[in-house]
Amino acid sequence: MSYVTHYHASYTVSLPFRLISHPIFMTMLPRLQAAMTWYYLTEGQPKGPIDVAELERLFQFGAIRLGTLIWRQGMSGWTSFAEAFQRAAVKCNVCKQLVPQEPIIRYGTMTICPDCRESFFAQIREGLAPDLKAIYGGFWIRFGAYLIDMVILFFMRVPLQIAWQIYSFSLMASITTQYPRIFPFGASQTFWIAYGIYVFLIFLISFAYYVFFVGKYGATPGKMAVKLRIVRSDRSKVSYWRAAARYFAQALTNFTIYLGYIMAAFDSEKRALHDYICDTRVVKRDA
Repeated sequence: MSYVTHYHASYTVSLPFRLISHPIFMTMLPRLQAAMTWYYLTEGQPKGPIDVAELERLFQFGAIRLGTLIWRQGMSGWTSFAEAFQRAAVKCNVCKQLVPQEPIIRYGTMTICPDCRESFFAQIREGLAPDLKAIYGGFWIRFGAYLIDMVILFFMRVPLQIAWQIYSFSLMASITTQYPRIFPFGASQTFWIAYGIYVFLIFLISFAYYVFFVGKYGATPGKMAVKLRIVRSDRSKVSYWRAAARYFAQALTNFTIYLGYIMAAFDSEKRALHDYICDTRVVKRDA
């Protein structure tokens, strides 16, 4: 079959393409060009351009996911792969990623993707509330837990405080007798050594109380009483080391004139300053 060439403007069209009128052919050109100008975001950086076939191949190999943002010429903005290609998808309540509708796991009103299934149900077995709505402990309930802990610590310190009062008054009486014109405590190094030991023991009681209960049970007795628990941002258990770090970070929060606590009332995850520092959350447990 011989081809007769038809010249028009600056391009050449063979006879079979004569069946396509000039206006229709011109409208096809942007589509052909757009097929080669897909871009996608990975770690905040745009990659491309690639064609549709390469985009699909990357999706099949997992380099591009349903929630990956993509864009091409002619689009007003970046959109998800699922929306651009009309793929059925739902959002996992744990990892917040778009995932295929099947094989999704449903837990009440929640949807859990297969990647999050094992860790999610491990949290359920540990007693964490499965409903992510209002899961975080707010300012007032945490304040109530704090008051309970303060009462418990007060009674734990009572024997030590009584011993200190007895010792300090007896020492003051003996020093005043020997040095009546001198401020009683200023005349004895023994007093300051004893006072340093007393302060250290007071600190040690608070520190051991907090680190032991948070590291072993994920909550102090005060938080247990109001059914709260301290976890990592991924809902994993808090280690003893992180519990110790959180204790000192909480002391830093106290130096902010308690503004570090008040900020929890305005944070979506109810995080105080020490939660930001140590990557922790205070969540509600099952009743």
